[in-house]
Amino acid sequence: MLTRSLRLAVTLLCVAGLAVAPAGAAGGSSPARIGGAANETATKWFVELASPPASKGTSKAALKAERDAFKSGAAAEGVKLTEGYAYDSLWNGMSVSVAPSQVATLRSVPGVEAVFPVETVSLPDLRSENGGTSDIDLKNALGLTGADIAQNELGLDGSGETIAIIDSGLDYTLPEFGGCFGAGCKVRGGFDLVGDSYNATPGPAFDATPHPDGDPLPCDPDAADRAEVLGAGTSDAAHGTHVAGIAAADGRGHVDDGQVVGVAPGAKLLAYRVFGCNGGTDSDVLIHAMELALADHANVVNMSIGAAFNNWPQYPTAVAADNLVDAGVTVVTSIGNSGLNGGQLWSAGAPGVGRKVIGVASFDNRKATLPAFRVGTRMVTYNRAAGSLATVPLSGGGEIVATGTPATVGDGCVNAPAPGSLFGKIALIRRGSAAPPAPTCGFYNKAINAQNAGAIGVVIYNNVTGALNPTVAPVPAGAPPVNIPVAAITAADGAAIFNNLATDHTLTWTDQVLETPLATAGLISDFSSFGTDAELGLKPDLGGPGGQIYSTWPHQQFGGHNTISGTSMSSPHVAGLAALLLQAKHNSISPAMVQTLLMNTALPKGVNIAPGAGLEPTWRQGAGLAQIVEAVTTPASVTPAKISLGEGNGGSPNLTVSNTSSAPITYDLSALTTVGTGPPTAAGAVYPFNFSYLLGSNTATFSSPSITVPAGRTASVRVTIQAGAWPDKSLYGGYVVLTPQGGGITLRVPYVGFMGDYQSLPVLTGAGCGLPAVFKVTAGGTDCVGNGVSRLGAAGATFTLQGADFPILLFHLNHQVRKLNIQVYKADGSPVHPVFNYVSQDDFLGRNSAAGSFFEFDWDGTRTQDNGGGNGDHRKVVPNGRYVLKLSVLKALGNASNAADWETFTTPPITLARP
Repeated sequence: MLTRSLRLAVTLLCVAGLAVAPAGAAGGSSPARIGGAANETATKWFVELASPPASKGTSKAALKAERDAFKSGAAAEGVKLTEGYAYDSLWNGMSVSVAPSQVATLRSVPGVEAVFPVETVSLPDLRSENGGTSDIDLKNALGLTGADIAQNELGLDGSGETIAIIDSGLDYTLPEFGGCFGAGCKVRGGFDLVGDSYNATPGPAFDATPHPDGDPLPCDPDAADRAEVLGAGTSDAAHGTHVAGIAAADGRGHVDDGQVVGVAPGAKLLAYRVFGCNGGTDSDVLIHAMELALADHANVVNMSIGAAFNNWPQYPTAVAADNLVDAGVTVVTSIGNSGLNGGQLWSAGAPGVGRKVIGVASFDNRKATLPAFRVGTRMVTYNRAAGSLATVPLSGGGEIVATGTPATVGDGCVNAPAPGSLFGKIALIRRGSAAPPAPTCGFYNKAINAQNAGAIGVVIYNNVTGALNPTVAPVPAGAPPVNIPVAAITAADGAAIFNNLATDHTLTWTDQVLETPLATAGLISDFSSFGTDAELGLKPDLGGPGGQIYSTWPHQQFGGHNTISGTSMSSPHVAGLAALLLQAKHNSISPAMVQTLLMNTALPKGVNIAPGAGLEPTWRQGAGLAQIVEAVTTPASVTPAKISLGEGNGGSPNLTVSNTSSAPITYDLSALTTVGTGPPTAAGAVYPFNFSYLLGSNTATFSSPSITVPAGRTASVRVTIQAGAWPDKSLYGGYVVLTPQGGGITLRVPYVGFMGDYQSLPVLTGAGCGLPAVFKVTAGGTDCVGNGVSRLGAAGATFTLQGADFPILLFHLNHQVRKLNIQVYKADGSPVHPVFNYVSQDDFLGRNSAAGSFFEFDWDGTRTQDNGGGNGDHRKVVPNGRYVLKLSVLKALGNASNAADWETFTTPPITLARP
């Protein structure tokens, strides 16, 4: 089994050195690891067992017997494991910790169906932190989806429904949550699954031992001993409270007192805390929380959590979420904040990529209530950058100076200020990196360069239209933190400040808060992740307001209210809409119909960087921005609610329209094409980490130009979609539109397809460092992957398998992988065994998170004896001698019998010379 995390965040240009842990032969401790704390190699594993879970009909007694048999079998194999969670309701199996050298042996234990890494997941970055004193932002957000009309005119408030919030805890002491917890309270139940000290993120504060208790209150976000680290830090402790407020805060009758009203204020809440006060959580905790939500009879579950770039619907959290849907619970999740205009296709993550889960994109709010500073006589609103140890002050200031111009590419890095040159000043820096192969110039790089030059503050301005919501958290983990305030402003405000610096060059921080219209109001947020899933399934499903949302916050900060942004905010908005819809339908519809109605009636929007150029891709906005009034009142629905055409150049799916009204309805049929995405044209840009927007047109023909659906009946129509002249390897999409004759509610079905051969996308690419390659720990060695190692040449090298002297295979996955095998052969190419020669086998791997990141495998000199067949034979030691390893990857949707669908790499000779 490969020792890696699906979201390994090692960037080649940033790795400073090699951290080596002692290692032994098979059964020993961890082998050498490159990158130290930045190497996110998994330490726990999901073990899936054979039978379906209890929600699918297997008795819990039978499931327990399977777990007991697995533990006995593992012991017989010599596997020393530490048990984590045992699952039976939504997923059959366990989470376990084992030594890296024993992970592959887990697959050989009888009854094991599959082994997956338990991923460490962080809450999505809070895209801004802006304490405010007005509820206008949430009111505006409600207006974007019609939730205000549903409340005020349709009389819907979610009464009778329960929304479960799986997150960082909930401050139920706030008046909007009733001030109490337990039976009879608005927050009627919940649980803290992990405790304050829990932190699954590798590093000095690592402590993945849960200390559960019955109280889901969050950590105090103002506590002095809480440091912001890779996710749930000081402000992220408030994340769950903000999320719960969007879904169901009930400040009705107290708006004048500053309270807020959520989407479904009459709904009850369950709160499951899955984060400690610092760092991330492990994905095995999420499945446990889902099983608790099922047992506590939630109607809707919201998870504003996800593992970016792990977009296989087969991953355990996605499968468990799908099974929760099958058990009658509507599951809504954030799709992720890993999107970037012009970058990061296939960045959506599990559990949001579950086939039956509602994965939610983010749209920007109409207005934002933001803090402001003054330059000359000009008041400028800003977002506080997340990740800095310093809070933007409410008074004071200094001279503001520009490091570049509004045309400088890579400002703050290519022209990095000299030490001392910004002493006592505030740096004005333009967003954006220089073109490859120049080093990355992220927000952290800009801020830390200014700090190192003596700056007392940083103002970063956007390089495109729209709000800027950065994080300046250290990259890589463990790098020096930013400890000066960092504010983010629009491109227009940045240019205006720059153009007037000759006369207005003093910045004054103020305590004023201003309401500001957003230039991207109602358009997709620039951070919202792109789909599709790994199998070209359409994701996200639809969107909700997530950019600049004002909601509840723990009482210790900002008066209990704050404005932040993220798909974390759009997901609970849609969860609240689901509660309204269930209330309106008297709980008589299935979760699948909740999803269908919300998708059918959603409103597609223009691409955020140029709305007039065309519609935002369906693989970023799904069906569009949710519209609850239409979802509640539509007399008809159409299935499937989305079309995934797969690879090729089109398809001919059937659509079925169901009419629940007492009169026939005739729909005229038409289609729309969205903007496409394809390989980038810029020199040095790497697909799919970068891409180009494309304009084009698809054609759609129908088996009939219109369709009449009798009252209380169904009717079907076939649509044939032919892709336009898109470049090879492009994603294309659009909408099938059903317009009722004589007026009424228009229904739409989004579609997506991949132009050409999906398997033509390369997987084993070099990552700018000549990977794949094998490395040896060498004192004084240096390489583009870091110091302390040397790369094996054609002649190979000798390894003792003692201490840190193990072969280290590093490789970059440029795209998702259906299967990854590592096999061992004698150096002359002959087999080490007539049948059994596998070192590692893995399924459903996500791509790397960046063009310069990689995965690591350390060979301990053993092989499996059953090639994954589960016959229970022990793992075998490969004798001393001269060998090669063969790395093989089967591409997503590839045919294992077709050699063209595999990519391979064979190592230089590896000589095993154990003393």
